[in-house]
Amino acid sequence: MKIVGLSDSFKGSLSAKQICDLQTRVAPTLLGEEHTFTAFPVGDGGEGTAEALLFGEKKRKVSLSVTAKNGKKKTAPYFVSEGRAYINAADAVGISAENRKEDALLSFTTFGLGELLLSALSDEEVTEVVIALGGTGTVDGGAGLLTALGTRLLDAFGRPAGYLPTEISRVASVDLSPARARLQNKKLTVLCDTTAPLLGEQGAIPLFAGQKGASNGGKRYLTAALTTFASACVAAGATPYETPSSGAAGGLGFALLCCLGGEAQNGLSYLLQKKGYEEEILSADAVISGEGYLDDTSFTGKTISVIASLCEKHQKPLYLICGDSQPFLPLPPAVKGVYTLKSFAPPKNALAECLLNPKTYYEKAFTAALTDISSIK
Repeated sequence: MKIVGLSDSFKGSLSAKQICDLQTRVAPTLLGEEHTFTAFPVGDGGEGTAEALLFGEKKRKVSLSVTAKNGKKKTAPYFVSEGRAYINAADAVGISAENRKEDALLSFTTFGLGELLLSALSDEEVTEVVIALGGTGTVDGGAGLLTALGTRLLDAFGRPAGYLPTEISRVASVDLSPARARLQNKKLTVLCDTTAPLLGEQGAIPLFAGQKGASNGGKRYLTAALTTFASACVAAGATPYETPSSGAAGGLGFALLCCLGGEAQNGLSYLLQKKGYEEEILSADAVISGEGYLDDTSFTGKTISVIASLCEKHQKPLYLICGDSQPFLPLPPAVKGVYTLKSFAPPKNALAECLLNPKTYYEKAFTAALTDISSIK
C-alpha cells in the first residue's frame, strides 16, 4: 500500500514542513515493508508556501533587514531557484499578536514587503518573482509596497502624502512609472486563495479587516482611505479595483495586480501543478491531509477542498488530521476518517494542551490514522 501525506500548516503551531518531517520520522516505525509513506508540505498561498514550492529542490536563501509592519526592523527571507525568486508576504508583514489591539492596523505598512520585492527584482539571476500573499496583518492597499519600489504618492499640493493607512486618504495623484520600470523584462506571479476585489460588499475590508483587528469604525475609515488611494492609482493607469483578487492580503493584490501588472494564480493549484502532486494522489492507495481547524469553510476553496476533489476524481480515500473539528460537519465523499489532536489530549484544557504541545498530539493522531489505514485489506 502506498500512502501519501499532503498536509497544510496548523497556523500558529505547526508549519507544513514540520508536519512533513514528523510524518516522515514516525511512519517507518508503524508500517511494515508492504507499505510505503511519502510526505509533501502544501500551502494555498499563505505562510510557508515558498518553502513548499521549493521542497526537495536546490535553492539560495537571501535574508534581508526590512521594515516590519509596525515600522521597526526585522529579518525576512526570499528564495531563488532556477531564475525565480519566491517570497512569502507573511514573512515580512505577517499577522501577529499586535493585530489583537483594536485598529492597530491603521498604522501598519507593507513597505517591508516592497523592500524584499525590490531586492529580488534587482537580483541578476531573477527573471520572475512569485509572491504568496496569505497570512498578512496589513490593510493598506499595497501603498507601502508601491512606495518602497519608487511610486510617488502626492497630495493636492504636490507634496508627499505618506503611505500609511492613516495617510493615504490625502493622496490626490500617483506616479507609478518608477515602480513599473523595476519590473521591465520581469514576470510577477501572485499566489492567493481569494478572488475578492479591493472594495465593495465582498471586498477586502468587510471580509478580512475584522480578522486583522479593525473595529467597525476602523473599517469605515479604511474604506474611505482605500477608495481615495485606489481611485488615484486608477487615474494614473492602474486597472480597476473591482479586478478579481485585488482585495487579497488587505489590498496587496491591488498593488501587485492592478498597479504593477502581476498575474494572479490560485496558490494551491500552482503548487500542485509545479510539484506534480496530482500524480502522487493518482498513484496512492490512501491520502492524508489536514489543517488546524476543520469547519464549513474548509471545503470552499481551501487546501483540503482541492485535495478532497482530486481524491474524489481519482477515487482515493482521504483521511484528515486536524487540531479540532466543527461538530456534525458534512464531509465530502472522499473523506473516510477525521482525527483531531484535541481528542487525544486530556479533556480538561484540551485545546490549550494541543497548542502547548502540538507535535506530541499530532503524533498521536497521525499514529491512529496510519494504524487504521494500514489495517485495511
